[in-house]
Amino acid sequence: MTKLERQNEKRLRAAEKIADKKLMECQNQVNDLKKELRNKEKEVEAVYQAQKMQNQKAEKSLQELRKEMQNNTDRLYKEVQEQVMSLEEDLEKAVHDREKLEIEYTRKVNEEKLKFEEHVADLQVQHEQEKQTLIEKYHKEIEDIEHKHDNEKRNLENDRLAEINEADRKSRGRIAIETERSDKTAIESRGTNS
Repeated sequence: MTKLERQNEKRLRAAEKIADKKLMECQNQVNDLKKELRNKEKEVEAVYQAQKMQNQKAEKSLQELRKEMQNNTDRLYKEVQEQVMSLEEDLEKAVHDREKLEIEYTRKVNEEKLKFEEHVADLQVQHEQEKQTLIEKYHKEIEDIEHKHDNEKRNLENDRLAEINEADRKSRGRIAIETERSDKTAIESRGTNS
């Protein structure tokens, strides 16, 4: 796992922790409200039983009291029900927000991964270009060295050939002189003998 992936994983865990905390808070609030509802219902039932025991009161007062209690119970139940519905909406929103965070995290991870892969590909292309440039430079240096060596070789051969031609010319000159001397000596010898 790369450093970037570890950082993204850490961010996701932090976001999940926040979402889980929010979910836990919502669940605790729902449980508290349910507990409060049960307590209220017990209180209502206790009041109802207490009032019922007072049978010496007139039926009219008892009916009015029952009606009032029923109205209070309905109002309390309605209020608690509205609070529970609100908490359930908050819980659903928290779940939705967590899913959005996961989707956003996945998108960012994919973007970073794509950027990393493109960067690696660019580095590979750059490496191949530099490698090709070095190879071409190497071949050119080899060709220059070979060309320089060929020129030096040709110059050396030309110098040797010039030395040979010069030596041959001098040798021919000496032979010609010696021949001329020999011919002159032979002519002089023939003149003396005559």
